[in-house]
Amino acid sequence: MKKVLIISASFGSGHVKAAEAVKKALIIRDSTIKVESIDALDYSDAVFKKVLPSLYLNIVNKFPWVWGYIYDRYNYSQEEIKELGVKISEEIKYVIGKSNAAPLIKHIKDFNSQIVVCTHFFPMKIISELKSAGMLNCYIDPIFSEQFDKGKIRQKFNLEKSLPAILVLGGAAGRSPFLEIIESLEDVQGTVQILAVAGNNKKLAQKLEIAKAKLKNKITVFGYARNMHELMRVSDILITKAGGLTVSEALSVDLPMLIVSPYPGQEQANADFLIESGAAKIVTNIDLIGYKVNKILSNPQELSRMRLNCHKIAKPHAAKEVVDIIFSYLNHGRA
Repeated sequence: MKKVLIISASFGSGHVKAAEAVKKALIIRDSTIKVESIDALDYSDAVFKKVLPSLYLNIVNKFPWVWGYIYDRYNYSQEEIKELGVKISEEIKYVIGKSNAAPLIKHIKDFNSQIVVCTHFFPMKIISELKSAGMLNCYIDPIFSEQFDKGKIRQKFNLEKSLPAILVLGGAAGRSPFLEIIESLEDVQGTVQILAVAGNNKKLAQKLEIAKAKLKNKITVFGYARNMHELMRVSDILITKAGGLTVSEALSVDLPMLIVSPYPGQEQANADFLIESGAAKIVTNIDLIGYKVNKILSNPQELSRMRLNCHKIAKPHAAKEVVDIIFSYLNHGRA
């Protein structure tokens, strides 16, 4: 039986969602293949699993310039990035000790797959030691390339056809200046419909539910959204950070973006590319978000241009392309 093991690491939700997308695409291609997707941090001790992701979030939130320096310092080519991933993983492994990595190593050996796919650099040293394959980038769930009836989805969310819909994402942890963004949208002329995704932050979702009663715009609050493909398809503009998976999904459904204060490093690089491509605009002053959105909505030609530019650079079939690579290894017996 053909087996594929996909390993992610839950530093935010993007790497995990990427793993899920690849798994789904593999099963669509061949339902007989055995695919398992795991989080490397689930195989480490509880303290390490809690501390390391929060350490990353604290750095990018409180000391973004530090992360920007690290990113710029190690902004290498693809081959150098692979090598760097192994080097960093080796250092992490040294810090946490082999005993902490042992459960993951045991699972990899027990599952005994022909191919191992990593959506995060963290497990790369372990994989290289076990002579397994692949460090792959960003994968789009096949569902983002399917056709949908926008009218029916709008009915599902009780949205009015005549009003623009603005999707606001707070990330899986709901750490963006969410309330301030929602309040700034009060400056948009007329009324807009806001789809506010608070992620796993239940307190933030509760605050939004209370605050929306005082605001003119029609606001629907969501927690962690597993139907992001639908939310994106019914929206006219996305307000978000510049995380790789989020912007890739938005591009795949031709959804123009307003990027809010991207972190230095990979987010800034993503934002720069989107702006240069004409698929997004950037705002660093939250008080100006309503003004920026109003400027886009009041110019239908500009909004259409942004949609077209999204379409030009989108890769909605990325998961399928990754699966093609995986099957080329499986069919030729390479690992």
